[in-house]
Amino acid sequence: MKSILICEGGTDLTLIQYYLERTEDWKYRKADNRDESFFIKKVLQKDENILEIGAAGSCSKIPACLEKILKYNLFASVSERYQNLIIISDRDEAGTFENFKEIFVSKLTENNYTCNGDIENDSWIVCKSNDARGKQMTLRILLLIIPFEDTGALETFLLDAVSKENEYDKKIIQNIKTFVDNIDPERKYLNRRRYVTKANFDVYFSIRTPLSQFTERKNILKNVPWEQYESIQSCFGKLREL
Repeated sequence: MKSILICEGGTDLTLIQYYLERTEDWKYRKADNRDESFFIKKVLQKDENILEIGAAGSCSKIPACLEKILKYNLFASVSERYQNLIIISDRDEAGTFENFKEIFVSKLTENNYTCNGDIENDSWIVCKSNDARGKQMTLRILLLIIPFEDTGALETFLLDAVSKENEYDKKIIQNIKTFVDNIDPERKYLNRRRYVTKANFDVYFSIRTPLSQFTERKNILKNVPWEQYESIQSCFGKLREL
């Protein structure tokens, strides 16, 4: 079975990749630099199943990636076709899910896909269309806008999970948030919610890994005990069905 997962950026891709490797026994196979639709793309494998994870580069670029995949499936051979499509994005602002749902419906309609139900967050739906040869094909789609209840990002979600498991790190993260919230009162530099989120995440890892940041950060993320974080397990639970 072949699946593809679209997320926003490189950090999101790394977090998702390591989560799947640690908890679901997926193995890193290769990077796919040939696909210019994505900022970064990696391929994982589990038994005979293939999962491609692509980082669009930003939230605004996800719709273009979605459309390309829908069109690709129409012309791909049965063996090369995606059976599952997952989109994971941050709930950075109120209305994020509604905006994505509207885009989803529009792209599916434009490419002649019909679905067996309404699009809901954290819920698989089955969509059907006819390929270029007139044969019916099926595509399962999952939309994950997380965290489910609050505005935030994957980085925020991870810091919250760490805080729940480690009291010492919790105090550090709380102090970092206070620092970031007050360091730029005129919002000259941190003038977007996303910038504030990234600053919190980057400052935390600058403290955890003051030297050799890239390598050490990668090692920390890779060795996060994902299976211990109930909130993360719950959030990514549907990915077990790949």
